[in-house]
Parts: sequence; C-alpha cells; structure tokens
Amino acid sequence: MSSTSMSAHSERRLSKPFQATYDIEKIAESDNIEKQKVITILKSKIADMKDDPKVDWSNSFFSITKGSSFEQALQPGAVMLQGLIETEAFTNFLIRSKLTMPAGTNVYVSSDGQIGATIKNTKYTFTIAVKRSPELSEDFNTLIEIATTMGGMVFTTEDVNVKQWLTFHEYDAPENLTGIKNLIKHLEFAYRPSPALGNYWEAISGSEDKALVLSADDRQTIRTLTAQHIGDGESCWWTCVVLHWETVRKQQTD
Repeated sequence: MSSTSMSAHSERRLSKPFQATYDIEKIAESDNIEKQKVITILKSKIADMKDDPKVDWSNSFFSITKGSSFEQALQPGAVMLQGLIETEAFTNFLIRSKLTMPAGTNVYVSSDGQIGATIKNTKYTFTIAVKRSPELSEDFNTLIEIATTMGGMVFTTEDVNVKQWLTFHEYDAPENLTGIKNLIKHLEFAYRPSPALGNYWEAISGSEDKALVLSADDRQTIRTLTAQHIGDGESCWWTCVVLHWETVRKQQTD
C-alpha cells in the first residue's frame, strides 16, 4: 500500500483514537438520528416489495452518526484494524500479492473469523495470511471478539449495514414484509415522558386522598430523622437504615 493511501485511511474519523462520550443525552440523540435513518430504509423496503419475498439486507447501508452508542462501541475496533493494516507485515503481504488499497477501501473483520476488503469491485480475503503471521494473529483474534459484540463485523468505513445495526441493538432483522411493518411500529413507538415527580416525591407532596401518599405524621418523621442524622454528618445509607427500623418499630407499636 502506498503512503498516500495509508494516510487517507488514517484521516477517516473511525480510524482515529477518540475520547468516549459519557453524556447520556447526546448519545441518545445520536442513537435516535440513526434510528430515524433505519426507519427510512425500512419504509423504502416496503415501497419496493410488491409481494412478500425474503428480505435482502446486503445493500442496505447508512452513515454512522458521530457520538452514537454504535460508533463508540465500534471505534476501538476500527482503530485496532487500522493499525493492523498499517503494519509492516500486512503491507509486505499486499506488496507480495501485488495489491494496492485505494483511499476509502473498506477493510473488515467478521465474527466468523474472516478478514477481507473490496478493491475495485473485487472481493479479497486475507484470512490465511493474517492467521499465519505471528505479528498479526493476536490482534486479529481480538478483532474477531469485538466483531461478535458489534453484531457481526468490525470495519474501517463509516457506513453500517442495517442488519448489523439491528443486531447490535438486540433486534431481530425482519425476514418478510410483516416483520418490517412490526419493527417500524416498535421503533416509532413514543414512550410517555416520565412524570415530573417520578422519583417518589409525589408520595411526599401529594394530596391526602391518594392511595400511596404518606401521611402528615410519616412526612414529619422523615423530616425529623433526616435533619437529625444528615445534620450530624451521618451518611444517607445510615439514614435509610434508621428510617427502616423506625417504620418497623412504629408498625409494631400501632
């Protein structure tokens, strides 16, 4: 592989080391963008299916969204795969095989233990050569394990197959028209927003006629014990223990 091609590979986003995002809202937003892309593809499948044949997912791809849970899970493997194809051992193998990887070539490792690439519309596999190489085999085996967790494949481009995305998110890829329609309904289902007081504050602040509301005496007991124990520097854990045994004692004396 020429140095120009190697450089072009390295400039791709997925091939660069990255800092994981722990912002749950941003991850959810990116995941939702990917989900909408999948829904669009699923609906196009319905429009193209005049009868009910078995679904072919082989050409159904979409671009990965930056910051999504899929991208963050894939990127360490993509970086490792990029490092593998830039090693001297792999480069020498390409030279001996008289192969050159143009910029943008998708190299992949699959969960069934294959490594390959499509170069100028021709598919090549490098599995035997990589397995025989002491310099490459260890990383190759690790990449196979990562591919298994990714729904089937680690790759270096930024387009993912719909079936792999579904598998990664623990969905079964539909096999027929009915399955596609059911999956669309599931993906489009909008969960009701959590109540503003969904963390049990409603039990404290609710009106007396609600079945689960605490009585005025119960609320005062909580206030007193919280002020007593937290005010003295006790831990929340200890406060919970005290509250529990105070409730038990009260039930036994009532």
